[in-house]
Amino acid sequence: SSVLASATHLEQQGATDKAVALLRDWRTKNAHIPPSVDFQLLYARLLLREDQGVEALGVLRTLQNQHLNTTQQELYTQLQLDYALYKARQLRSQGDMYGAAQAINPVLGHRADDPRVQQVNADIQYGLGNNAAAYQQYKQAAVQTTSADASLYLGLARTAASQHKTAEADAALQQVLL
Repeated sequence: SSVLASATHLEQQGATDKAVALLRDWRTKNAHIPPSVDFQLLYARLLLREDQGVEALGVLRTLQNQHLNTTQQELYTQLQLDYALYKARQLRSQGDMYGAAQAINPVLGHRADDPRVQQVNADIQYGLGNNAAAYQQYKQAAVQTTSADASLYLGLARTAASQHKTAEADAALQQVLL
């Protein structure tokens, strides 16, 4: 539909807040029409990008009971991962390291090689005082990622320094400066 195309275009332009507003407005004006699966998948993704996890979780729960084709199922699975990472980051930022560890634990088993999962897990391990485990996770994430942000390399530098690996800490800091 044209509203999905417009929202996707806004997302691509970096205006996820406007895309969310557009989809919300459509839902309000068309409350009598159940939103399509594609609409809900896009809406949930945009909500997570705008740190609106509670509403995103509601959309994900609605999608749980719907028939999804293969592509939609893949997107839904990715959104479940994104939500778990969102929730773990949120709990960690609130100082609840054990809650954060519980939030990420379900995805660790089947997505342990995902650099985003490794980085969030490393952040949690660091928060728990497990510097050696955090260092290993940051290191794995740095090796596997192609689009790491500065926080990954800062975490790697911090934990490498705590393990007295100064050359690795310096190399990680150089990545931040690039």
